[in-house]
Amino acid sequence: MGHLVFYLILAYILFELLFCFVFPVFHSDAWHLNRYLSENAKKRLSQFLDGGELLRPDDHSGWANSPDFELDNWVTDAYGARSKPFSPVSLTKPRRALLLGSSLINGGRLVKGSETISAYLDSDDIEAINFGAMGHQIDQSYHAYQQKLHKFNATDIIVGLTIGEIDGIQNMFIPFRWRNEAGLPYIKPRFKLSDQGLELVSAPYTKMLSRIPDSPELLELLKENDKFYFNFIMFK
Repeated sequence: MGHLVFYLILAYILFELLFCFVFPVFHSDAWHLNRYLSENAKKRLSQFLDGGELLRPDDHSGWANSPDFELDNWVTDAYGARSKPFSPVSLTKPRRALLLGSSLINGGRLVKGSETISAYLDSDDIEAINFGAMGHQIDQSYHAYQQKLHKFNATDIIVGLTIGEIDGIQNMFIPFRWRNEAGLPYIKPRFKLSDQGLELVSAPYTKMLSRIPDSPELLELLKENDKFYFNFIMFK
């Protein structure tokens, strides 16, 4: 009986070693990525790429608010802002403040537009325009302003920060950082420090996402530039 128990334990240990270290070698990264992403995340990613969602793909910042979109209390204008109507060029008040950041800034879809931070900031002297987008990190806010939002001629820029910003600016593929975050299975740009200053890691993000899970060029990009790629390695 003792010998039987010993051999059963030995067989179990050998199976675990094979499962952990040998079996993965015979499967592609695409196979592992398909397992890593939840079915809900893959469904949300497909909907995101097809359009008609609260967020839309954006090759500058990864994603942005969909313009002229309404869901529950969430309403955006033609520019994707969650604010009162405004002139894109001329200022109607002495100061114009652009608010950038995540749902901390935009309030999320369950909060009325009149209950957002920008609504409370808006006054006779300040025109507050809310471009906060779900899950945006400070690098995305910076890049969105640099590429598009500067044209709104703001006198003040307000950026909401969270305690996870340091991790956020070192992350590109959201599921590698937050595997259980099925609502944001997207990719974002990031900046890296070089001798010339901030260097943008650029890539055709939307095209890469559309090929998931069979996207070797995406995984190669993430291997070199995403601090949280190790979560995927550990999963494999």
